[in-house]
Amino acid sequence: MTPEFQSKGGILSKACDYIQELRQSNLRLSEELQGLDQLQMDTRSAPAAALAGAQVTSEDREVPEHKPVDIPCAAFRSGSSPRIEWKFQRGSSLVLIYYGGQLTEPYRDRVQFSRTSIRFQSVTREDSGKYICEVVGDGSSIAKSEVNSSCRCPLSLPIPVPVP
Repeated sequence: MTPEFQSKGGILSKACDYIQELRQSNLRLSEELQGLDQLQMDTRSAPAAALAGAQVTSEDREVPEHKPVDIPCAAFRSGSSPRIEWKFQRGSSLVLIYYGGQLTEPYRDRVQFSRTSIRFQSVTREDSGKYICEVVGDGSSIAKSEVNSSCRCPLSLPIPVPVP
């Protein structure tokens, strides 16, 4: 065999090995994607079943700017020690407010937590959005309440500019 033929054969062999690795990776990714799809379907159907006997509430609130505001968690039921999570959704952005038994950093100095509500010291336009309280109780039962909050902010009128 000539060195040129061995070189082409070696390259072809490596290309075949690489193609085989790609096929195996593709198969693994496909299996993981199917698993994720199944998990997504399970989480969509499980909360609906878990929430069937629970109170699911949704309300709209208009709140005054720069005033304290309480946002209730209607999903909380007294008696047990459930896991409570608060989330804030604005558009496609979702931010945790209260997770793992504590307030998260952006809210730590602005919000007070109780099992039945969160209290803002002062709200601004940036606080307008959906507040979601999720309560996971015994047996992984889930209850959820949502409050759509919009800030009632004073209109800012344009300042007239004198014309010379």
